[in-house]
Amino acid sequence: MKLEIRGLSLSFQEDINLISIENMSFDRGIHCLWGISGSGKTSFLKLLSGRIYGARLAGTIVIEDRSFNVCDETIGDVFDILVLGVLPPN
Repeated sequence: MKLEIRGLSLSFQEDINLISIENMSFDRGIHCLWGISGSGKTSFLKLLSGRIYGARLAGTIVIEDRSFNVCDETIGDVFDILVLGVLPPN
């Protein structure tokens, strides 16, 4: 299962981006999210799970050619797909 992240940004104030990712992709396997304290690791995972509130979001997450806009309510499906490994029906 391939995961692609396109044009992802997360900010809490207009001029301060917490996360900014132009393009990133992950192939099937185990990956590590590593960074110093306060670098946005937990915020990134919360974004994937649809459990981040009060933030300005933009971007698209693509799993197996199926796109999810991070601003939609379906963004929580991304975490379920990654954990369960099953795409929900269209």
